[in-house]
Amino acid sequence: MKEFYKCLGIIAIMLFSFYYTEKIAFFMQTKDPLYATIINAKENEEVSSVNAIIDGDYIIPGVNGLSVNERKSFRSVKSFGEFNRTYLVFDQVKPDVTLENHKDKIIRQGNKTKTAVTILLEGNNEHIKYFLNKNKNFSVLVNNDTLKSDVSYEQINHDFKNYKEVNKQLESNICYVTDYNRDFCLKNKKYLVEATLTLNSSNIASIKGSIESGAIIFVKENVKLEDLDIIVKQIDSQGLKFLVLSELITEEQ
Repeated sequence: MKEFYKCLGIIAIMLFSFYYTEKIAFFMQTKDPLYATIINAKENEEVSSVNAIIDGDYIIPGVNGLSVNERKSFRSVKSFGEFNRTYLVFDQVKPDVTLENHKDKIIRQGNKTKTAVTILLEGNNEHIKYFLNKNKNFSVLVNNDTLKSDVSYEQINHDFKNYKEVNKQLESNICYVTDYNRDFCLKNKKYLVEATLTLNSSNIASIKGSIESGAIIFVKENVKLEDLDIIVKQIDSQGLKFLVLSELITEEQ
């Protein structure tokens, strides 16, 4: 029993020593001019979070805020030798209203601040080849309880034959909502998604004039390749990025 208490005392002394060593090290950091520079820069560098917007059964994702991690930033900046904002380390700060606590709502578009759209393909092989050749990110609707998988040209490595296998590996926690699967998706805590715009064989003009940042554009199988090309060029002309679906709707920065 004496040995037990002796060991316990040694452990307590070690923990006490580690605690105060860290405190002293942190105190010394705060006296470094670089640390003071980081503290002064926080106000301009930090970004406030943005709440998700709820409208009836629908939700637009919010955006996490960014908070400067003072200790990690100090170590990063110190290794560089002088203050440089690119060496600051940030922590994500979740908004009060998030997708995570409103999974019963349907996401019909991503946050506009991302200046991006998602092209969601119904599965036409020519459409998929087109995006691979263009080196643009896209997502594919797969016939597996209507779950969507995110596919990017980097992940496929331009090998069209492998795209179905890649889909299986990348199956995401996203559900394309229909009248038949909503209960299933809710039960399995999937993120519910609908398209902002649906491109078919007869509405190219109206879709072209309706594209905005955050749009989820569902492309039907019967769309002609030349019509799809018009839409892609329109997106490029608006300076919008192409993101896979999970990247468009995520609230992380």
